[in-house]
Amino acid sequence: MDGYRFEVVEIFDSLEGEGSWMGRHSAFVRLYGCNLRCTWCDSTHAYEKRFSGESLTADAIVDRVRDRAVSSVTITGGEPFLCEALPALVAALTQAALEVKIETNGTLWQPELAHHITPQLFIACSPKPPEYRVDERLMAHVSELRFVADGQLKSEAIWQEPFIEAYKRGVPVVLQLQSGAPESLSRAQELQRELFEHGMSVRVLPQMHKLLQIP
Repeated sequence: MDGYRFEVVEIFDSLEGEGSWMGRHSAFVRLYGCNLRCTWCDSTHAYEKRFSGESLTADAIVDRVRDRAVSSVTITGGEPFLCEALPALVAALTQAALEVKIETNGTLWQPELAHHITPQLFIACSPKPPEYRVDERLMAHVSELRFVADGQLKSEAIWQEPFIEAYKRGVPVVLQLQSGAPESLSRAQELQRELFEHGMSVRVLPQMHKLLQIP
């Protein structure tokens, strides 16, 4: 979509704090808007107030990311799949020789993105309560499944057909600790044991950026 302008809340660089990319130096492009309202969301500024960020073209975003001297970029939100031109942004970033990660709750899909699936694209899907529903068209392209180990999460939510099939084809499953909730660790370990008994080996990981107190 030539000329499309993206509603960008912020662009910054930091260490990746979650999941398989943890510890990598990346740029982050936070897009405005979300279709869910999770009680423990730590990015409410991506949807709570009237948009007050910048409207940028894909080329302008690429330039901002290049200025950060990184080899990878995470498109986050909010929910990036709300943006109809997300595939165009992914194409522009990958054409700039950047590895791209999309952080999504999994409920939405942009069909055009199927034409831009390459080894440079990593889709981190974090299904959200209470349904933990993921669009079936997205499931074929998910690179990682990440579940927040809060009081609502049960092993049955993870041990269901779409997630089992993804695990069997090599998609890593992560139990992410909920920052500010010490009980999340014991809950995650309990879930880890239950899932292991089913035959699924999962990792328990913290939000590293919260521990280090960085963006």
